[in-house]
Order: sequence, then structure tokens, then C-alpha cells
Amino acid sequence: MASSENYKKIVGFCFICKAIYDKENHKVSTFGVNKSNAQSWQQKVVGINVGDKLCQKHFDPQDILKGTFVLNYLCPYKTWRLAENTTPKYYLTSQKPSKRKALVDKIEKFICIKNKAQRCKSYD
Repeated sequence: MASSENYKKIVGFCFICKAIYDKENHKVSTFGVNKSNAQSWQQKVVGINVGDKLCQKHFDPQDILKGTFVLNYLCPYKTWRLAENTTPKYYLTSQKPSKRKALVDKIEKFICIKNKAQRCKSYD
């Protein structure tokens, strides 16, 4: 039987990045969509639903509350929070499909050039 130390503690899965963040290797906070912010987030991110999460890369650093000041000392929160009425601002669409399409187009263009060159040689 495996010990519990072998299992990674998963912190979050970003809806846009499709990256899985675990507690040991990544120090990235994720923020969930709830009923109060769902409508404003759905206007920015297509297809996001209540319960989905976004990582901190999609928000302004000023919108992430990392702690509170008490007598001029910062008391950090155990888990970071978002400021009220915050919406995602950065990298709102996944770039992977467009990169893939550009690569496929480039390969198809190369294949067409290669096929034309072979046809020319066969007719000579």
C-alpha cells in the first residue's frame, strides 16, 4: 500500500491554460467561479461555468489580496483572495489551437511545394 506522501496535492486546474498546479512544484493560486461572479466572468471567458478555476496569471496583481495590514504589519492570508468585482484580464483565450493551425498550414504548404518539385522532376 502506497503512503500518502507519494501523492501530489493538487491545488488547481486552470480552465484557460489547461495546466494542473500542485502544491509541491508550483506556487500558483487558482480562483474559482462562483454564482456571484459567474455572469461577469462568462462575458470575458467563453465557456466558463460555476466551479471552474482560473490561475493568477489571468488577473492584475493589484486584484489579488495576499493579506491584510494590522498595525503596519502584513498578516498574510493562508489562501489568496480576489478583490470584490474582479474579472479576468489577461490571456483570456488559449493560444494552442491557433498555433497548431499555423503549424498545420505551414506543413501543408511545404508538402505542396515538395509535391510540385517531384512532379516537375518526373516530367523532365
